[in-house]
Amino acid sequence: MAEAFFQEYSNQSVKSAGIDVSKTLYMGSSPGAKTIEIMRNCFGIDISKKKRKQVTTRMLNASKRVIILMTPSERRKLPAYFKKFRSKTVFWNVRDMRNARVNAPLVKRAKRIRRLVQKLVEKQVKNPKASIGASSS
Repeated sequence: MAEAFFQEYSNQSVKSAGIDVSKTLYMGSSPGAKTIEIMRNCFGIDISKKKRKQVTTRMLNASKRVIILMTPSERRKLPAYFKKFRSKTVFWNVRDMRNARVNAPLVKRAKRIRRLVQKLVEKQVKNPKASIGASSS
C-alpha cells in the first residue's frame, strides 16, 4: 500500500516488504481481493500485479530510509537484524488491519488506514529528510 502511494506521488525508487510474510501470508502471492478493490476504487491505484515479499538485510543495506508501519506494541515482532539499521529507520504508528478494532467494518477500517498512509507518504515525499510520525489509533 505505502509502496503504491510512493510510486504514485514521487519519482523515488521504492520497494516494500513485510517482516513476517513467510510466516503469515503466502510469499509471492498477490494482495487480498479487498485490498486490491479498495486501492482501485478509493484511490485509483492498481496493485493487483504486486507480489508479497519478505524484507531482507540486503534490501535494508541498499535503502536510504526504512519506513516501518506498525504500532509501538508490535515492534517486538521486528527481527533482531533491524537493530543494525536503527539510524535510517522511521516508524509510522499505523495499525495492521488484521489487528485494528474488530467492531469496525473491514472496508471502512481499510479506507481510514489507507488515507492515513496516503497522507504520511505525501508528507514524506514533500520533505524526504523529515521523521514523520502519526497514529491510526
